[in-house]
Amino acid sequence: MNNPELYLQIGTKILDQYTLSVLGDYLHRFINGDHGKKTILDIGAGPGHFTYNNIYLPLRHQVGQLIGIDQSEKMVNHANQHYGNELINFRQLNIEKKEVPEEFLHSFDYVFSFWALHFVKDEEQTYINILNMMKPGGDALLLFPASCVLYDVYKKVWNRPRWSAFITEDDFVRTPYSRFQRPQESFSNFLSGVGFKTQECSLSKISLSMSDVEIKAFVASIIPVMDKIPKDFQEDFLEDHLKELFTRISYNDDLLYVLDYNIFVVHAKK
Repeated sequence: MNNPELYLQIGTKILDQYTLSVLGDYLHRFINGDHGKKTILDIGAGPGHFTYNNIYLPLRHQVGQLIGIDQSEKMVNHANQHYGNELINFRQLNIEKKEVPEEFLHSFDYVFSFWALHFVKDEEQTYINILNMMKPGGDALLLFPASCVLYDVYKKVWNRPRWSAFITEDDFVRTPYSRFQRPQESFSNFLSGVGFKTQECSLSKISLSMSDVEIKAFVASIIPVMDKIPKDFQEDFLEDHLKELFTRISYNDDLLYVLDYNIFVVHAKK
C-alpha cells in the first residue's frame, strides 16, 4: 500500500471482508481462559484501521500492549494520528532486517499479519525474526497471497524501458510458492525448518469483483513502487498496469472485473 487515504476509500472495501471472515474463524483460538494481559504484534499494519477495529477492539480486554509495524513512514504516521492510544501504537520497521529492536525480542503472545508477507525478499530472515519476537507458546496468524495475476502484471510493466529506469530488481514482488506443485506442503516444511509448529496451513482461491472505477482506485492504492515514479508520469504508469491487467482478467455476469488470488492462511505456534 502506498496511499493511506486512497486505500481506506477502496482497499478496505475490497480486502477487509475476506480478511474479517478469516479472522472470525481463528480468533477464538487466541481467546482462552488465561485472563492475563497480552502483548500483540501486527506486521504490515498499513493505515492502522484494521489493526484497531478488528484486532484491538475484539481483544481489548486482553491487550496489555498492541504494536503495529510497517516499513512505510507515511502509513505509520497516519495510523498513529488516527488510531494510536495508550495501549496501541505504530512503529516504522522493516521485518526483514536482522537487527530487531531489543524490546521486541521474545515479547509477543500473538502475532498477526494480513496482506503483507508476500512483499518480503528475504523470507528466511523474516520468519526467523517473527519467531524470535514471539514468546514460547505464542500464536501467529498469517494471511498473504501465494499468487495473483497482479504480480505478473507488475513484472511485465516494470520491466518496460520507460519504467525500468526508476525501479530496481529489489523492488519486484516475488511469490515463490506460485511455482510449487504443493505450495502448502512446501511452505509448511519451510516454517518447520525455521522452528515454527504449524497448526494449520491452508491455500484458498478467492475472487474479488470490482467495477472499472473500483479496480482503478484499488490498483492505484496498492502499487508498491508508485512513489518511485515522478509525479508527472504516475497516471501513465497506472494506465499501463490497467491495460496489462485488463488483457488478463474478464468480466463476470454482473459486468464486474474479477481478480483471482490464491491465499495462504497459516496458524503457527512457537
